[in-house]
Amino acid sequence: MLASAFIIGPFFCSRLCAAGAIPEYISRLWPKRWKIDWSSFMNTVPIRYGFLIGFLLVPFFSGSIACAYCDYSFLERLSTGVVFGNIGVVGSTTILTGFFWLVLFGLMTKGGRGYCSFLCPVGSIQSAVHSVGARFGFTYKLRYEKEKCTACSSCVQACPMSALRKEEKEIKYEILNCITCRQCEASCPTAAISYGCGKRGWSTTANAAEHELHPQVQERGHKG
Repeated sequence: MLASAFIIGPFFCSRLCAAGAIPEYISRLWPKRWKIDWSSFMNTVPIRYGFLIGFLLVPFFSGSIACAYCDYSFLERLSTGVVFGNIGVVGSTTILTGFFWLVLFGLMTKGGRGYCSFLCPVGSIQSAVHSVGARFGFTYKLRYEKEKCTACSSCVQACPMSALRKEEKEIKYEILNCITCRQCEASCPTAAISYGCGKRGWSTTANAAEHELHPQVQERGHKG
């Protein structure tokens, strides 16, 4: 899983994870005007990785309490209940997990992947590994061609992880939230976003973006 995240991105999260797909599909039943876009009033990255750190430390102090709020564990109980008719003891942690996973962070959240954004350690680790792998030319990642972009925000609206945002008529990308689902690529009307090897094209500063888009011009300028 870590090797695939390094080479092709968080493929498991975007293509194989049922715990992430179910609330995303459920969220499409809820009107857009009533959905919560958490990224519009908070930076989700520190919360996501803060929870990851807490998840890794909790077993040393309180046993397996972290697993009590696991969406995969909840999904397993639901599956067992449907197949064998026995969902087990329904305690407060089970009720809270179901509410956060399927309702607050699913149905009522933009993209339906609020649990993935805040509370999934597996996804956090994969995105972190992908952020390292994307620095190498031979790995697969989302690529951005700024000259093609019209800043129409189609990709921002399509991203279920709020990894894209529009700032001052420019699209910004947060790779630590990305699961490479490629919905942004499919929604872009000008093909400014693509998936493949090579340079990323994304940048957090104007100078870095200029250098990546026009490296030869920059080099000639330095030589002159």
